[in-house]
Amino acid sequence: MESKPKKVLLIDDEPGQRRLLKKMFLEGGDFEVVEAMDGLDALNILLREKLRPDLMLVDLTMPFIDGLEFHSYHQKQAGTQQPAHYYLLLSGKRRNSSGNCATWDKRLFDQAGRKGSIIKKNS
Repeated sequence: MESKPKKVLLIDDEPGQRRLLKKMFLEGGDFEVVEAMDGLDALNILLREKLRPDLMLVDLTMPFIDGLEFHSYHQKQAGTQQPAHYYLLLSGKRRNSSGNCATWDKRLFDQAGRKGSIIKKNS
């Protein structure tokens, strides 16, 4: 029995970051990657295509609707429907002198109910 590819919604306003992350998923396994250029675009894609992704990679800092606003809107929009299994919030914010992500970045992740975080390296 053939398994269906896992659906990934990749939301980032930087085309280079989207290309890099998409390449990683396509080379790394059986994934279907859908790209959105910001949170508003992602909400439209979710509604228009009735997309039910297994994973959402969401940049925190984007125009129109940022990552946290998207997360909040999507949770409300999903209502009783099952939302994505996992959210991965991404931030390209600089690390402080000790190498840790900035305190305000951690607070933002905490507001979204994070279990962990990854700081992406800006190209």
